[in-house]
Order: sequence, then structure tokens, then C-alpha cells
Amino acid sequence: MQGKIIIQDHVDLNGTSIVASTHTVQIGSHTLIGPNCCIMDADFHSVDTVDTQGKKRGSGIEKNKDVTIGKNVWIGAQCIILKGAQIGNNSVIAAGSIVNGPIPENVIAGGVPAKVIRQI
Repeated sequence: MQGKIIIQDHVDLNGTSIVASTHTVQIGSHTLIGPNCCIMDADFHSVDTVDTQGKKRGSGIEKNKDVTIGKNVWIGAQCIILKGAQIGNNSVIAAGSIVNGPIPENVIAGGVPAKVIRQI
């Protein structure tokens, strides 16, 4: 599977890094993304551990996921948007936040991990 980046009309990126290694990163129209943000669909390695005999535990397979950012979203500076993130339309993500799951439409969210702060 090949990665795909889909950026709709009137999206403003400012020093943003986007990685779509095997899945899709989609950014909706009229979205603003502040400086030094990273958006990625992968961990870039499996998260296996090694037991006391040096043998790997776990599958060794990356579990990459799509990233979907809705329309008219504002993502503040230095945010990290991780695999599986879904940000709803008209939402704001506070600077320095890490998004690793769903954020509904029409909210302000922030923190590590990002949580809804209030409705807009």
C-alpha cells in the first residue's frame, strides 16, 4: 500500500511536515496549520520489546492509520498530529498539542493528548 497526501483548496501550511508512508493524510479546504507542525500516518517502526533472552515479543508489523483533518480547521504552532487522528470541521487545536484520536466538529481542543476544552 502506498501513502497518499490529499490537500484541498485554500489550505495554508507554514513549515509543516506531512508523512504518508502507507495510508492517507487528508486536509480539508480552508484549513490553517501553524508553524512547525508534524502530521504522520505511522510510528515508522513496530513497538516490539525484547525479552531477557534477546527474543522479540510482538508482531513486528507497523500499525499505520489514516489521518483526516476536516474543513476550516485551525491547528496552532508546534502540534503533532499522529496516526489515526480525526479532526472535525471548524475545530481549533491549541498550540503544542498532540492529537492521537478523534476530535469532534466545532470545538477547541488542546493538551497532550488533546482533549476537548469547549464547544465553539
